[in-house]
Amino acid sequence: WLTERMERHGVPTNAVAMKAVYGVFSAGSMALDKHTPRAFGGRLLLFAATQRPDARCMQEDWRATVPEIEIIEMDADHYSIMQPPLIDEIASTITRAMAAAEAERAQSETGARTASSRPVAQLRASQQA
Repeated sequence: WLTERMERHGVPTNAVAMKAVYGVFSAGSMALDKHTPRAFGGRLLLFAATQRPDARCMQEDWRATVPEIEIIEMDADHYSIMQPPLIDEIASTITRAMAAAEAERAQSETGARTASSRPVAQLRASQQA
């Protein structure tokens, strides 16, 4: 099953490549077994491949750890989600999200500066009166 999917998406499946894939998989599995997720209070954008057998469970696990998560479901599997045209859609979505976050940050900084300068302006006005 894995070899077939890899070949379909242009991933080499010779013995050397498969050994490398196994090494990555093994290291990832060990890291996952040792990791204990902690709650995250920030915002997170997750692109979820819905063709995963465990897609619903995975989304529930993420939502439990990151309540402010935004999940974008994509009709893809583990490999096809990183191929055109989906990867282009992911890139565009991330670009828009980053621009919105930057605008929000700039607006909050401007609001903080304006609010902190008000008492000074009010003090000057009262001194001139």
